[in-house]
Amino acid sequence: MKTQVRKRKRTMPGIRLQDAVVIALVILLITSIGIASTLWYWNGRRAVGESARRLQTEIGLRIEDHIRRFLAVPQEINTANAAALGLVDLEQFGMDSLESLLLSQIAIFDSVSSIYVGSPEGGLVDAGREGTGGPLYVIETEEFRRGAFNKYSVDSEGHRGELLQTVPDFDARTRPWFQAALEAGTATWSDIYVLFSGQDMAIAASRPIYDSSGDLVFVLSSDIFLSQIDDFMRALEYGTTGLGFIVDRAGYLVASSDDAPHLVASNGSFDRILATDSASSLISQTAQSLQETLGRVDATEQEWEDILLIGRDRFFVQVHAIEDAYGIDWLSVIVIPEADFLGSIIVSSRITLVFLAIALAIVIAAGILFVKRITRPLENLTLAAQSMGEGEFVPIPHSRRIREIRALSNSFEEMGLKLGLSMASLQNEVDERTRAQQTLQESETRLRMVIERSPVAIFVSNAAAQYVDVNPAACKMTGYSRDELLKIGIRGLIGEEEREADPSLFDHLKKTGVASGEIRLRKRDGSELWVIIEAVALSPDRLVAFCADITRRRQTEDSLRHQQKMESLGTMASGVAHEINNPLMGMMSYSELLEARMSDPDAKEYARNILREGERIAHIIRNLLSFAREEKGSRHLADIQGIIADSLPLVHNALLRSHVSVQEDYGNDVPEVACSRQQIQQVIVNLLMNARDALDIKYPQYDENKIIRITVRAIEKDGATWVRTSIVDHGMGMKNDQVALAFDPFFTTRPRNERTGLGLTISFGIVRENGGEISIESEEGEGTTVHVDLPTSSDPTAI
Repeated sequence: MKTQVRKRKRTMPGIRLQDAVVIALVILLITSIGIASTLWYWNGRRAVGESARRLQTEIGLRIEDHIRRFLAVPQEINTANAAALGLVDLEQFGMDSLESLLLSQIAIFDSVSSIYVGSPEGGLVDAGREGTGGPLYVIETEEFRRGAFNKYSVDSEGHRGELLQTVPDFDARTRPWFQAALEAGTATWSDIYVLFSGQDMAIAASRPIYDSSGDLVFVLSSDIFLSQIDDFMRALEYGTTGLGFIVDRAGYLVASSDDAPHLVASNGSFDRILATDSASSLISQTAQSLQETLGRVDATEQEWEDILLIGRDRFFVQVHAIEDAYGIDWLSVIVIPEADFLGSIIVSSRITLVFLAIALAIVIAAGILFVKRITRPLENLTLAAQSMGEGEFVPIPHSRRIREIRALSNSFEEMGLKLGLSMASLQNEVDERTRAQQTLQESETRLRMVIERSPVAIFVSNAAAQYVDVNPAACKMTGYSRDELLKIGIRGLIGEEEREADPSLFDHLKKTGVASGEIRLRKRDGSELWVIIEAVALSPDRLVAFCADITRRRQTEDSLRHQQKMESLGTMASGVAHEINNPLMGMMSYSELLEARMSDPDAKEYARNILREGERIAHIIRNLLSFAREEKGSRHLADIQGIIADSLPLVHNALLRSHVSVQEDYGNDVPEVACSRQQIQQVIVNLLMNARDALDIKYPQYDENKIIRITVRAIEKDGATWVRTSIVDHGMGMKNDQVALAFDPFFTTRPRNERTGLGLTISFGIVRENGGEISIESEEGEGTTVHVDLPTSSDPTAI
């Protein structure tokens, strides 16, 4: 049989062998030189990084040491003044002597801007300077008490000059430094504040002084200007273009080595600037990068360092925490560009690239000459093999010099005889597989279309209970996206409680191949979902489940069971009430006889107590019988205050267990309403229990705010008189969308196993049946008010 060989089109030739060998040599050389250069370059960068970090550490330690010494001065002044004032009697020492003491101190300590003493009566004595290196001044209030604040200039000899400023009714006790010292009860720091002139920022060190009886004697305080830290930081070297800055834990600038301002004018005053908003681009970009890297500035530990990419440049960034025993908690940030240290390394890298290019040119020229002699026989054999692959049998060239090439030529010659037979058989097999693949693909497309468009939820899982596919109906039913369902699997959708309660359905499916039943799922929003499942195993590792939502049916069944239970409880309560009522009447009669026949006043009082408590029990029984008795369509005139009074004993014990108290507020001249007394009593009881539940959620234990307020008022509506009963609680409240659904059947904010969701629905129906209206006002987290409006006897349509 003659075999026809299909000729293939000539394809573009690939790379030649001699070219491949040359390229391999070039790649080997480039790789070797590149690895060496890379190691050299990265070692250089690592050395640069170590040098930069050592420089940053040295700068950071110098800044920290300077700031600690700078901040120690006002605290030491306060400590010295506390010791000095503790040794003298201020009345004998005199205010002039105290003023001279403060002036001498402010003259000695040029880093301190102001030293002052506050009295428990609101008085103040102060010595300070106007800005860094500015003139001195003194401030005092009359008789060291709350009153006029007088500021005087001071000459070079420490004598008072002219009156510079007067502030009426000054009270030192209202100042932040005074209040901070009292709140801390010991030495502390105030918050950083901006001077009125906006020329600087300052911070106050405060300390309270108490006598042996624990009474406040003085509050000592000393202020310092923070611009002095700027001056120190600008004197340091940060490489060529680096800088340093200090921020507090809120991210506001405290000081920096840059000349950019730390304050901004706003509505006639001055505000501090966040580091991220600094006019210095390097400070703002560094602060933003730190926030993106660390999440929050206040999350930084004692020390942190890293290399950050700011713009297109790399920067060495090091953060030091600066803290003291009195509440200072700042962060010192040192930023040094990597480019400041890499100049010489970059120049060396360029020279290396030049030498590498020259070496490559030499290797390529030598490789072409050397490889061409070796690869010529292989090129001839390759041409012959290409012709053979196209069905053209040409003579196979033989090489006498290279043994391996000669053996390869002989093999090609034998293979050519078999190639023709194999080509035809292979082509037929390829055609058959192509047709089968196309048919399978069309079948899978149709199946996927059916699954995607099916209104029934379809879940496909493996034997490990992990979903491998779900359709859109499944996503819509559960609230999860497809990716979320594939991630959580069966166990995540069913929930831990349901798996422990009934693990048999999935196991039965794996054993028998089919399974059906009802199961409870948990939707993405946390709500429960009941579904009926019909499942089948397509293979041991491919299980398909078809699910339908039966939540509404289950809720209806639960509601019917609850209604039947309530009817049974009502019947039982009625019977128990009758059984209790008979012996109760006898007990009350005997107590009346005892009271009439006994002469002992105590015994008569005991008998009256028995009779009074019996009457209270009888009243509760009458309310219980009235509440359990079913009345429909019978409306009469009734006093709403009396209905509420009869309802409260029914919920008394429940409110007492929850530590809930009731406040009643009845308006004057409230008319009677036309209603079914028992039905409205049922509504009042239901609303009181709802209010109690809301308070229990917000206050699980006793709390003075666990109060239900009941108000009754007469209102005008559409020209008629109505009676509004409002039940107010300060519980958890509801969202707007929950308020809109509050009267819907089965809607509840509590778990399904605790409430049926029918209470407000039934109450809504009762109020409407009695010709009234019910509404809800609620705010989440604040509480809920329910208004029940009923028509009065004056309304002609009321009865």
